[in-house]
Amino acid sequence: MPDLEKYVSAYQVNDQDFFKKLIDLGGSTMPLTTRALVCNQMFRMEGAHKFAWDFETLARVLKESGFRIVELSEKDAVDPKYQIDGQDWWREVESLYVNASK
Repeated sequence: MPDLEKYVSAYQVNDQDFFKKLIDLGGSTMPLTTRALVCNQMFRMEGAHKFAWDFETLARVLKESGFRIVELSEKDAVDPKYQIDGQDWWREVESLYVNASK
């Protein structure tokens, strides 16, 4: 899932490299040429996204849902049978990776 913290941090420090990498995020039909356009694409993704998560909030919700272990992770740091990430190159740039277990 998109990592809200990555977007907010990049926006706050005007990290143009971060935003340039995401100029066609999610297969956008028009170039996302401003930070706000990239952020809005992430928040909405044509209706596919309903909430912007950061690790703090996701960890709290998972623990309240019965998960005992919630750990910040990274792409491909999971048993291959659980590998559900798409092959889109931009996922590693902007995603929040978490491993959780009950």
